[in-house]
Amino acid sequence: MIRIAIKAVGLIDHKWYMRLYVPYLRRLGVNIVGTPMYISPKATIDGSNFNLITIGDRAVISSGVRILTHDFSVDRALESFTDASLPDDGLEYQLVGPVTIGARAFIGAGSILLLGCDVGEGSIVGAGSVVRGRIAPGKIVVGNPAVEVEDVETWLQRARRRAEPINAALAPINKKP
Repeated sequence: MIRIAIKAVGLIDHKWYMRLYVPYLRRLGVNIVGTPMYISPKATIDGSNFNLITIGDRAVISSGVRILTHDFSVDRALESFTDASLPDDGLEYQLVGPVTIGARAFIGAGSILLLGCDVGEGSIVGAGSVVRGRIAPGKIVVGNPAVEVEDVETWLQRARRRAEPINAALAPINKKP
């Protein structure tokens, strides 16, 4: 219930939402280093192993992102292929692993971070990417599976030539008659 109320605030004012949500995640056991810039109310953070998740300072987690620290497919596979060589012991099995999002990393909308992934400091994960393994600091990855396409520094040099400062774009709106 608390989570629903906090996420509802996020739909109104993201700054208030972050002031409420970050301490809530810390209480649940998420390792938050510094202060994330933004975690979307529409992001899903795995509820089975909060303590395996680390989010770095000024990181951004966009809408629809899923962070998973578990994988139950091994249990389903064992159930499907149980025979004399793999007797059913009646136990349930899962794979678990940490997920780390480095400082100033950006996770694009709809991305999935699988157990064991480590998104390096200052890296960018393109929208809809499926990430497993380690992404080196300052790299851009896209796709399913996510593959490195460029380093952030090279991309930024091109992007700055095309980008407008946000305040400059709003200047005509804020101008007094």
